[in-house]
Amino acid sequence: MPPPSHRLSRTAEHAAWLQFRLVAKATVVPFEPRWNDFASFLKDVGKRPSPQHQLRRFISADGFTKLNCRWQCGPDKERAAQRRSEWLAANPERRKKLALAYYYRNKPKFAVNVRNRRARLREVEGTHTPADIGRILLAQRGRCAYCKCKITPANMAVDHIFPVSKGGHNGPSNLQIACNNCNSRKSAKDPIEYARSTGRLI
Repeated sequence: MPPPSHRLSRTAEHAAWLQFRLVAKATVVPFEPRWNDFASFLKDVGKRPSPQHQLRRFISADGFTKLNCRWQCGPDKERAAQRRSEWLAANPERRKKLALAYYYRNKPKFAVNVRNRRARLREVEGTHTPADIGRILLAQRGRCAYCKCKITPANMAVDHIFPVSKGGHNGPSNLQIACNNCNSRKSAKDPIEYARSTGRLI
């Protein structure tokens, strides 16, 4: 990657720009398209007023945009929190839409958190991450472990090979990706028992 021509690569503004881009990619939060260019980003947000200021989003779920990002320091942070609360209270419908959009952007992460939480409550060993689920899906070439149909976000289910209720753990090695239909049919059956019921084993 060639060095930037703007000579601001070591400034707080450039560091904030890089951080925003990384966060946007990691969380799938909407990112202002023109901000892929640092010069456009700097033109919109301006230079940092003082070393105490940090660039923050006003509404965390509303993305990285010109209207939603501003330089703030300590006292401003408290006022921003108050303004945010007032705005959310005055815009309940918008708040619901933001919450729903955030959920769908991060649905796989929510599902992983739910499975890990249920395992902890049952005192079951093992945890997994969204990256683990991605690796398993890639290893299965995007196909259901049972019927081999194509997995899509609409029909994807994560199956514990050995059911948790029968002593299975919650780690990646005990997980596979199945379609909703196959996952429902298998339910909490032992994998050998289910394979026999479907004619895969005699």
